[in-house]
Amino acid sequence: HPVDTKTNLLPYLIGEVLEESTLSIIPGLKVTLMHGDSAAKLMEDGWKNPYEITKATRGYYHFWPAFDGAIMSGRDMVEFKLVFSHEKLQERTISVSVKPNTHSETGRAVSVPLVLLRLKEGITADFLCS
Repeated sequence: HPVDTKTNLLPYLIGEVLEESTLSIIPGLKVTLMHGDSAAKLMEDGWKNPYEITKATRGYYHFWPAFDGAIMSGRDMVEFKLVFSHEKLQERTISVSVKPNTHSETGRAVSVPLVLLRLKEGITADFLCS
């Protein structure tokens, strides 16, 4: 029975972000996947980082971070941060740790728990999408 070895692939990250008082979609919200002090490199050029939430994405975002062997090799967990920013909402940062995939897990996704953002003082919710 061959040992299920680690690959140089990280799982997809999938999550949802909504405004906390109305549970509405926040169009124009930027979600940035950070590794260390900079935006994480993604597997393919077509993937955007930061990712912008639109009504069509229904508050969901996804990233497929690239594995950087120079920094990530030999680690059981790779640490990222998700930064949520919008001019009308309080910025929020959450930490996400992922485990490099093994060969049998290729294509695995990690669900990020629902993130709720708060409107800044004095901002009305009229720009949000239900």
